[in-house]
Amino acid sequence: MAVEQKSFRGTVRVLDYKDLSYKENRVKKYIQDIKDIDRDFAFLFHNLIFDNGQRGEIIDAMYEEFNHLVGDNLQLILHLENDRCHEVVRQLNHQVNNKLTIESMLITYIEPVTHG
Repeated sequence: MAVEQKSFRGTVRVLDYKDLSYKENRVKKYIQDIKDIDRDFAFLFHNLIFDNGQRGEIIDAMYEEFNHLVGDNLQLILHLENDRCHEVVRQLNHQVNNKLTIESMLITYIEPVTHG
């Protein structure tokens, strides 16, 4: 009996689809942790500088820079909370489920040749 080797190329999901939307809550928790750390740092900084009655050009410059830092951090956190958190998790879901779990494969098989 004669046989013929045939091949075809296709995409195959090598891993099951995984929903990573639950990661959004984890990202939100980390954002809250950052907010808490910033708040605690601001409290400590304020107590260290002002409760001890420190004054002068250096202290004033430090306080001004500290206010810029707090403002920049707040803008970043608000941006993450309002705009990016959901989008980051959605992109992660897309990458894991579409780029990492689908492979192109060449399938080769032997088929009997029938004459008829």
